[in-house]
Amino acid sequence: KITGIPCSREFDGKQFIYAFHMDENIYITDIETNEEKRLPAPSKYIQQLKPIQITDDREMVYKNLLESSYYFNILYDKYRNVYYRFAILGSEITNNPEYTFFDIFTNGYIRFSVIILDENFKIIGETLFPKFTYNPSIAFVHKEGLYISSSHIFNPSFDENMLGFQCFTLKKTE
Repeated sequence: KITGIPCSREFDGKQFIYAFHMDENIYITDIETNEEKRLPAPSKYIQQLKPIQITDDREMVYKNLLESSYYFNILYDKYRNVYYRFAILGSEITNNPEYTFFDIFTNGYIRFSVIILDENFKIIGETLFPKFTYNPSIAFVHKEGLYISSSHIFNPSFDENMLGFQCFTLKKTE
């Protein structure tokens, strides 16, 4: 059973940042002043957030989660002083005889984007990732860049014995 209000939390050394799954806003609390702010940080790929239908059928719950859009993790990049907010983009999905909806849900979703926010939480970009290629549940920041797992069960290079990653770096566009 899914309970609670799912959210992501991050701490950048001065502020706590909260990003709720069903809210396009992020919430910032400064630890010195206790000042709280709510700032918009929406994905350009999410038109509307709809409540996820929960049923007694576990597979249908995962199908509903795969077909629904919502916000996921937020990560702070101390090397570039930016934040990455992941957005899961709902996509219609059909049964696959090899994999259950649970398998797909736990191994990388279908499609997602990463919203890039500057140090003032202003959106400076958003990147849409290809379907069935990366697993945004497994990501971390390192001095080289943002690493996202390439271990998605539908990725042609998927190997269940290896956990693969690809490093993504920021580039300015005109």
